[in-house]
Amino acid sequence: MASTGHSAAGEPRPVEVVCFGVITPCIVVAVEQFPQHNTGALITGWGEFIYDDAAIVAGLLRGWQIPSGLIGTALGDDRRGREVVRQLREVGVQGEFRLAPDLETPLEIDVSDPSGARTYFWRREREILDTLDSVDLSLLEGTRMLYVDWYEGDHP
Repeated sequence: MASTGHSAAGEPRPVEVVCFGVITPCIVVAVEQFPQHNTGALITGWGEFIYDDAAIVAGLLRGWQIPSGLIGTALGDDRRGREVVRQLREVGVQGEFRLAPDLETPLEIDVSDPSGARTYFWRREREILDTLDSVDLSLLEGTRMLYVDWYEGDHP
């Protein structure tokens, strides 16, 4: 039986790696080549996933049966936010995933070609980033490693 990040008694095991950063749902659209300005392109594929590196790393570690946790930004208490929380829990990523009725869940849309080149569009409001000021850091107790994904400049 595969590990789920819980002990045989069903209690959550201490996580080995805690990931810290922004949590963003993302839609990736694949095209053969990027269109010229003010034109279009046929979509050859698309998918949705949970983005920003901390969330990606936490999910990948769970796929390798490594107990992982995620300390991240709050999400809106909307369809996208609730779906992100459902998916994180389904794969066994541990953490307190906060849904706030006064926030709208951010969204990123990536357009990528076969070479891997990409162009992205995102919403990343300051009030989302500011939710990191009030995160519960208790998940760090007993962890073996901390992975921090942060490209947003100085943050108090």
